[in-house]
Amino acid sequence: MEKVLITGATGFLGLHTAQRLIGEGAQVTGLGRSLAQGRRLTEKGVRFVPCDLAHATNLTEVFRGHDLVIHCAALASPWGRYAEFYSANVTATENVLKATREAGVKRLVHVSTPSIYIDHSNRLNVHEDEPLPQRAINYYAGTKRLAEERVDLAAREGLPVVSIRPQGIIGPGDSAIFPRIMRMARKKILPIIGDGENWIDLTYVDNVVEALLLAMRAPALANGRKYNITNGEPVQLYVLLKSVFDELGFSYREKRIPFRRAYRVAGAMELACRYLLQGREPLLTRYTVCALGLSRTLNIDAARRDLNYKPIVDMPEAV
Repeated sequence: MEKVLITGATGFLGLHTAQRLIGEGAQVTGLGRSLAQGRRLTEKGVRFVPCDLAHATNLTEVFRGHDLVIHCAALASPWGRYAEFYSANVTATENVLKATREAGVKRLVHVSTPSIYIDHSNRLNVHEDEPLPQRAINYYAGTKRLAEERVDLAAREGLPVVSIRPQGIIGPGDSAIFPRIMRMARKKILPIIGDGENWIDLTYVDNVVEALLLAMRAPALANGRKYNITNGEPVQLYVLLKSVFDELGFSYREKRIPFRRAYRVAGAMELACRYLLQGREPLLTRYTVCALGLSRTLNIDAARRDLNYKPIVDMPEAV
């Protein structure tokens, strides 16, 4: 029986991963900050440990006795204070790496993000080893990149760790992508940034869980490597959005906004919110403009080759 510890187990991906592992007969410990979700995990057979990874003092003891650790915990948001992102994404990862090493865990699987690829241009078929932008698009991407650097150092020092970069996770419990789409739909306006013909990759949550389990059990050659994870089926963003709205019976009107204008407006909103409105989240951020107005697809050949990754839910079924 595998003994697996999951950080961020009360989050979207962590919950699905814990449920899958319990279903396969694993012994699962889940760390998280949501007591309500923790009770749900306990009801499903997970040993729940309330934990703030950035400030925990007994992580090594919590990790001890586990074969594998999956590090899902992160602060993922287009807006917020840098100190909060650094604490949740960098300090927490440093503590996880330290505890993993000291507890003698056999392998750590680290969940990173393709947001580190985002710049102000279209990027298609991006490979894991392509140069990253000189400047991160926001605090989330910047601190996740710093976390990856900490993971890389630990790998060079001999820690068995595999990283995945899942793109645009959707599915039951999604609190980021489709809820925002629904808010747009209820306003009966579909803002189209740029030419409206941009292509993106999404990933159904069960496919990300599949990738995590494959990374857990991958041969040693995967140690120290990073893997893009998607559904492997790029879609045109606005074709997808329109199909979702039509399927749900929402009426809407299109509002086209040139990319450069939207980017300038978002920059102005960010400055105003950060310095005049006490850090309130702006209606539009430069990250959101790039996500909605540019193409970004990832190459997943490495995951197919090294992890034997094959998406188990296709895009039509996922949507």
